[in-house]
Amino acid sequence: MRFRDRLLYGQTLYSITENYFQSDVSYTHADNDMLYHNNVRDVAYRKMPNQAIWEYDEYGKLTGNLFSPVTTAQGTYSGTYNPLSMLTYSTNNQLGDVVGSRFSLTYKLIPRILQLNSNVVFNVNSNKTKNFLPQLATGRPFTESSVNKTSDADYDRFSMSTKTNLFFTPVLGINHLFTGNISLQTDESRYTIQGLSSTNTASSFLQDPSVPSRTLTGSARSTTTQSRSVGALVAANYTYMNRYIFAASIRGDGSSKFGPANRYGLFPAISGAWRLGQEDFIRRIGWIDDIKLRASWGRSGNAPRNDYGYINIYQTYDYAYLGENGVYSSNIELSDLKWETVTQQNLGLDIDLFKNRLNFGAEIYKRRTTDLMMSGIQIANYNGFNSLTMNVGTMDNDGWEASLNYTVIRNKKWTVNLNFNIAHNENVIREISSLYPRENAKSSLKNKSFFTYLQEDNPFGSFYGFRYAGVYKDKDATIARDAKGNPIIGPDGETIFMCFNYPTVDYIFQPGDAMYQDINHDGVIDHKDIVYLGNSNPKLNGGFGLSGSYLQRLKLSLFFNYRQGLDIINGTKMNTSDMLGYNNQSTAVLRRWRNEGDVTDIPRAIFVSI
Repeated sequence: MRFRDRLLYGQTLYSITENYFQSDVSYTHADNDMLYHNNVRDVAYRKMPNQAIWEYDEYGKLTGNLFSPVTTAQGTYSGTYNPLSMLTYSTNNQLGDVVGSRFSLTYKLIPRILQLNSNVVFNVNSNKTKNFLPQLATGRPFTESSVNKTSDADYDRFSMSTKTNLFFTPVLGINHLFTGNISLQTDESRYTIQGLSSTNTASSFLQDPSVPSRTLTGSARSTTTQSRSVGALVAANYTYMNRYIFAASIRGDGSSKFGPANRYGLFPAISGAWRLGQEDFIRRIGWIDDIKLRASWGRSGNAPRNDYGYINIYQTYDYAYLGENGVYSSNIELSDLKWETVTQQNLGLDIDLFKNRLNFGAEIYKRRTTDLMMSGIQIANYNGFNSLTMNVGTMDNDGWEASLNYTVIRNKKWTVNLNFNIAHNENVIREISSLYPRENAKSSLKNKSFFTYLQEDNPFGSFYGFRYAGVYKDKDATIARDAKGNPIIGPDGETIFMCFNYPTVDYIFQPGDAMYQDINHDGVIDHKDIVYLGNSNPKLNGGFGLSGSYLQRLKLSLFFNYRQGLDIINGTKMNTSDMLGYNNQSTAVLRRWRNEGDVTDIPRAIFVSI
């Protein structure tokens, strides 16, 4: 047999008639100059407009130095700071190298009947992250731990995955097509993190954490972990008369992240399709190329995110007594965790029209996740821990998807396609442990806060709070009223006015205050009036685009995606229209309530939060 060696798009391809070996090697170098704090833009929005960015001397002349005072009317670091100083002086740099390689072998054991495909993929990822927060960026005294804070960390990760398929395609006759597949997959991943941090160094220019600090020494840390998984798949596909398609498979997975009792899981699947386009009564219609109905049912499994959760891990304290470091248990042994199981049913339709110039696909699905792994399950803290991870939840994701592709131009030189897709998904929590922390109720009973609450039969990512109803325009508007709209009268015949969180706060609403719906009509705005406000899941999402090619050599693709109908919490709007302190405000507050009888959607200005 003669080998042919040629270069194909950066890939080396060794060909032996129908058998070949292929390899790919890729290298990526990254140099990311990132922000030390992700909220710099938010601080810039809230920064007082009359507060200097640059420092002036006693004669009113610019010194060229950025102004970073110890404290301001808006507070101190880390609540506020000079955003330009933070961007100029702080550093957060990440250097990374990623090497990926893939080796693939295809070999015809028995021509046209038995074929072996094997792939091995290696990935090596190494990066270094160095950051420094100098005193020049915060303005805080040198004795504080937030001054001259530096860190240097290395991350090294190696992963290897293999996949070997054995395809069996016997010749059964013109009306029968059978394909069998036996697949074996393995994955191994391990990484090491080591780093050194220091704080309170003697100068804003000493950025190496190995430099001794004046008062605080920082810390040294290291982590290493490894995980492995294996999967085996047996699948069969049968087609009769190129019209009726049946498929079935069973997959077994094993993961080192589980304890020995639940390390392996078995996940079956079955599907079928009917190509109506091959039936005689459809083929008579000239502009219909193919129509296919398909349905499927299957299960898959998800493993825990963290390694070594099924064993008890011990760590040492980072301080010593009499020259000895103490040892403590860092986790609860979770040997009974089992696979998170996803069961899905699909029903789909594919249509090809006008010599395959117009393609339409649609699908509806139901997906249920059982034995949902949830962290933060509350337990009595006399165990030494206050939470753990358990299989305690059930969640549904039901929805539909549709796509449309139209070939506008197709000839020997040009090909131009338009595409569009749309999808809708409904996420609903069906079951959750009573020990799971569902709410942050205490923090929601104050200004600019809301519930993040998990509730059965509501979407994951839902938020709750008081429903805003405008502004109290005058004193009469603050009178408490019952469900029929009649004023609520006290036991001595006195008029009852709306109040907030009685008896803990018992604030009486004044004209110009924000008005919230009194859900139970008791004259008190409290936790009983908290309602569902929305969730972050979009009602519709998808994308559209255009692609074109000239002589199959020059190609151009444009793609846009969209989301519609999702609810968001606008933190920027809350911070720039709260009128509670010295923060910068948006022009929207110019229409705030000022005088008795004003009708507006912006409450009056108050200095402190209720």
